[in-house]
Amino acid sequence: MNSAYSNKYAFIGYRGCFVYYEIYIDVLFVVNMVMDYFLLRLVNRLLGGSATCLRSLAGSAIGAAGMCLAVLLPFRSIWIILLFMHGFIGILMVRVGCGCKGIKRMVRGVLTLYLAAFLAGGLIQALLETTRLGNWAREILLGESPGAVGIRTFLFLSIVSYWAIIIGIRLYGYLKAKVSEIYDISLYVNGKCERVKGLYDTGNHLQDTATHKPVSVVEYQAVKKLLSEEQDMQLQNMMQFGESGDAVEKMHPHYVLYHSVGKEQGLLLAVTLDILCVSLDSDSKLIQRPVVALTGDKLSQGNKFQMIINPKIIDN
Repeated sequence: MNSAYSNKYAFIGYRGCFVYYEIYIDVLFVVNMVMDYFLLRLVNRLLGGSATCLRSLAGSAIGAAGMCLAVLLPFRSIWIILLFMHGFIGILMVRVGCGCKGIKRMVRGVLTLYLAAFLAGGLIQALLETTRLGNWAREILLGESPGAVGIRTFLFLSIVSYWAIIIGIRLYGYLKAKVSEIYDISLYVNGKCERVKGLYDTGNHLQDTATHKPVSVVEYQAVKKLLSEEQDMQLQNMMQFGESGDAVEKMHPHYVLYHSVGKEQGLLLAVTLDILCVSLDSDSKLIQRPVVALTGDKLSQGNKFQMIINPKIIDN
């Protein structure tokens, strides 16, 4: 059935004799996809995942399509709809949109998804009812009547809610880092693992100009234990004389520019490891192909830590 809007279709259902409702499927899909995308990005951040924006977009499209199917299909039982949406579709969204694997992580992902939805929904409702932000968005920005909550207002408030939660998460991470600045770090190269202590340093803004990845600084002696004799020799030659070799080619050795107190600028040899794992309170964060800069100096007195962590490694 054609609705009053061009190129839009309405699904119409009736209740009783006088009350009916219209659902525009395209609007329903877009609203759910946008909101689901924000929620999946929040879940990915809360779980410390590495899912890309495209994965989250694919997961949100699955969630929006599932909502449209729940509306269109003639389900008579509310329990079937709940099982379909909050069971099958919710799990699929987290699997695709956040890249969660394993039963334990999937359960955590689904629970975090609904927690994020609860927080975002409550924040949107609070913005509408207790502040003038909703009226301001409708009247000034969007040209809608004060009593209407249109799709543009909803999307606007969704974005505001998303960033409010993101800022809250970052603030929590910052305060948490102030309390616990030392993390257990596992470095992986050539199938070997070396565990070190890493200092969370908000002043470390090193970035690889080639890959735009954040760069952490680690003592060479820690990485040396993961290398073959030939790799060790070639990296030491690079650090001293700038000469490279085939044995370290897969580690992509190159130099990064740094600034430090008492020294205007200098060069550090940077390499790409296989995996870097940060142990958090109740979970761990895995970074594939991290870039680290090597230093021959001791980073701390008493060997309290052997690595200076770029804050983006943990916060993002």
